[in-house]
Amino acid sequence: MQFNQRALISFLLGLCVSVVVYWGSASVRKAFLSPEQSESSGVYSTLTQERDWLNVSRPFNVKDLQNRIILLDFWTYCCINCMHVLPQLHELEKEFGSSLLVIGVHSGKFDQEKNTGAIRSAVLRYEIEHPVVNDSNFRVWNSFAVKAWPTLILINPLGEVEQVYSGEGHTEDLRREISSIIQKFSRSLNTSPLPIVLEKSHEADTVLRFPGKLTYDSDRKWIWISDSQNHRLVSVDLKGQLQRVIESNDPTIRLNRPQGLIYRDHQLYVADTEDHRIKRVDLKTERIEVIAGNGAQGVPLESQGVDALKTPLSSPWDLAFLAGHPNSIVIAMAGVHQLWVLDLSKGTLDVIAGNGREFIDDGVFPYSSLSQPSGLSSYGTKTYFVDAETSSLRVLEMAQVTTLLGQGLFDFGLIDGNSHQARLQHPLGVWADASGVYIADTYNHSIRVYDPKAKVLRTLTGSVQPGYKDGSFAEARFNEPSGLIKVGQQIFVTDTNNHRIRVLDLQQKKVRTLELRGLGGSREAKEAKEQENSSVPEKRKKREFSSALPRLQYRGSLKFNFHSRASVSLEFKSDWKLNGQAPSWIAIFESQDGQSFSLVHEYLAKDLQSHELRIPELDERKKYRLQGTLYSCRKGQESLCTLQSLDYDLESDSQAMKRELKIHLDHE
Repeated sequence: MQFNQRALISFLLGLCVSVVVYWGSASVRKAFLSPEQSESSGVYSTLTQERDWLNVSRPFNVKDLQNRIILLDFWTYCCINCMHVLPQLHELEKEFGSSLLVIGVHSGKFDQEKNTGAIRSAVLRYEIEHPVVNDSNFRVWNSFAVKAWPTLILINPLGEVEQVYSGEGHTEDLRREISSIIQKFSRSLNTSPLPIVLEKSHEADTVLRFPGKLTYDSDRKWIWISDSQNHRLVSVDLKGQLQRVIESNDPTIRLNRPQGLIYRDHQLYVADTEDHRIKRVDLKTERIEVIAGNGAQGVPLESQGVDALKTPLSSPWDLAFLAGHPNSIVIAMAGVHQLWVLDLSKGTLDVIAGNGREFIDDGVFPYSSLSQPSGLSSYGTKTYFVDAETSSLRVLEMAQVTTLLGQGLFDFGLIDGNSHQARLQHPLGVWADASGVYIADTYNHSIRVYDPKAKVLRTLTGSVQPGYKDGSFAEARFNEPSGLIKVGQQIFVTDTNNHRIRVLDLQQKKVRTLELRGLGGSREAKEAKEQENSSVPEKRKKREFSSALPRLQYRGSLKFNFHSRASVSLEFKSDWKLNGQAPSWIAIFESQDGQSFSLVHEYLAKDLQSHELRIPELDERKKYRLQGTLYSCRKGQESLCTLQSLDYDLESDSQAMKRELKIHLDHE
């Protein structure tokens, strides 16, 4: 079968990687399971072989899944097409209720995406409310012979695969299939409650929520922030004082997970990503107007000079004024792997780069191919952009695309060096000026800088391991930074999964957190001290790792008479209290080898309200460790809140009857 170019592009649009797969008909659908998984029990055992689940109180077992209609969504959170499927799944979940069980099977492409804490952040960011299993080793993926992201597999109550779909846009087909299965199995369908506990129920409030991009208002000397999950724009001065919040309850113009921002002449231009529109905010009147997009999700653009307001967009992720053309805006159209140009004077759209095929071809349109462009910055005659899925830095000049860093869809890492050696990992942000090209190397949790003259990339600050820590460039830690701008000798960064704005001082070579004041109370604190948590069970590690708040950490030892009913008291300053709405916890672990620990006893938030813990009898021949996380706030409505991680070895002492653990807060 032959495809013309338009048909081929449309077919490839639904795939996160450039793989064309023929899925076959219902008569061959069982071929998608390996031979040993062909029985119905095999489907359930395949799904329950992984033990790392999210949005549940415990991993599912075979009995949980039997006699249900199950829709598997194979996804990876880097993939824009996978993000497009989520609203479709939500629509089906709402319509069919307990008759349909959607399970997200997260089979991560990048190293960072294999981490359960990172997946948890994605679940929270995209408000996913169905169970998600971390298929980090691709065991479930391989068992179902999946070949591309996203893939949807519908399973009937007998545990048989009914249909397999790849890509987007299958809502109507799924609706018909699910309705048919419900009618067929109405008498035996299992709709009983499942052990669902949403991850968001464990989350404490934060001032910002997954901030995306930044721009600088040079007239007022303000920083504008796309506060993405709060669906609003926030401006602060360079010291963090709130200046203005832009949001709207009008459904025709409200913001929906905005990302890219640019400013000029008291006008703020916004890439409103999930509304698939470009909007303009008049900062004198705070009026929001749509200047591109009709609200529908579009396909790759082939024509030039089309009406901007009548043309559907697809997940616009960032904006920049086109180099040499101040009345034109470049749009990183992540959803269709292209760069478009919006002519503000004519109200028209043109495609300038990317043929819709997801790859890394250089050249002019239509020969160039891009892979989810997600960050833009113009300087001089050049518009630099980061192409997330190929982990590349590329440049547009005179309509010609040239790759500066990056090799392909599966070539990534944290490697400094020349343009042939250097590697990035799913970068989302870029800023260019005379001093170099600065990159928010998102999945490497680092800020990198590229020298266009020497053609060398180096790491400025950060580490491949996520975290939250201020200090020197060598010490600082980030968690998926995704946007940055440079103002003087400071670089402002959206530290997305930490829900923070971080500031890099290029002269002092230090990183600090911008303390936000006047926006619902500040939750800033001093730097966290490093702590080794390698011996903590995975359940504990996940809860700490994914925390949105900074950590003040303690390490030491406590002596107990292991044969008595000892206690630990928690003491706070008089104007501080434990946050009763946050998921504080303390737990005792035991180990015989000092390395692998098992849970002995756990105290959850409700147990900590008395501020006194009764310690169970312990075996003096074993080693024990007490760890925990406490959310505490200063009393009062506009309260300062912080988070502390506790880490103590418990030592046997026959003379010690009671030991107090006193927690001292220091926010000076």
